[in-house]
Amino acid sequence: MTASFQTPEVGLEHQHPAGLRPEWGRPADLKPLEAHMQAHIDKVPSKMVKLYSEGPLEIRPSKFVAPWDTSLHEPERAFWAMLGGMGGMNGMDMGGMGGDPETSAKRKAQMNQQDAAAKNAGELDEKTYKWEQTSKYGESEIIVRFPLATPATKKDVKVVFKARELKVSVSGEELLSGRLAGTITIDDCTWCLVEKGSELQLLLALAEDVKWGTLLV
Repeated sequence: MTASFQTPEVGLEHQHPAGLRPEWGRPADLKPLEAHMQAHIDKVPSKMVKLYSEGPLEIRPSKFVAPWDTSLHEPERAFWAMLGGMGGMNGMDMGGMGGDPETSAKRKAQMNQQDAAAKNAGELDEKTYKWEQTSKYGESEIIVRFPLATPATKKDVKVVFKARELKVSVSGEELLSGRLAGTITIDDCTWCLVEKGSELQLLLALAEDVKWGTLLV
């Protein structure tokens, strides 16, 4: 938890006496808070990632302190924030906020395109299965494919969907079991056998339209 306690102040008299310090960095040289969260996607709740990616403010901390970091730090935080995204911040000097609505809109559109591309990056090959996330119209789903050495029937398959867990076994052999990287909507998940029973496919309906870096954590 990050907390701040201070007495009421009037005007700018309460600003830092040293003003803008060089070690705080320029906005253009700092990563957005969303990027820090995405880098630790396995440790950050999906709702928190969505909060920082879709909120009205884009925040760029001078030094990122992870919410799960329990070590002691100086009681000080410095960050840049701008309403509607950091479109104009890349060219902003230390003297104040800059940018115009058109530049901000272009920047936001570019970020949305990059986000969509990341969520539609193609199939990933694991040791015993392949999986692929796709996103469209603000909704994401994941297809997981298991190649089967011996063709199976529906009675051979056992799949257990839980909000944050997944278990898959065929003919008594466990193919996958573990905690998911995010939350799924159980009622919208399903599975089927294709290629005359030689492949098992799972459809996972993601509760949040966010990028999954891994299937399991």
